[in-house]
Amino acid sequence: TANNCYGSSNNGRGLYAFRSAVGCYGESSGISGVGLYVQTGVTFASFGYNSTSTGLGLQAYVATGCYGQNASGTSELIDNKYNMP
Repeated sequence: TANNCYGSSNNGRGLYAFRSAVGCYGESSGISGVGLYVQTGVTFASFGYNSTSTGLGLQAYVATGCYGQNASGTSELIDNKYNMP
């Protein structure tokens, strides 16, 4: 579980949380990286960013009130979205 955390990576995952993330920010500059990756559980009020056009901003199982972005715009891979753009 990650609460109010920040993570950054030049390659790979900027911030990885296994169960949940609340109020977190993750960023990655890797071409196949993920800014914020939450494997299971709920991601709430968090933001993920990848500075390339091929990487993912946010990858999560459940996300609510979150946003993922890369250099091309919205970039999210989310199984279950709630209150998302």
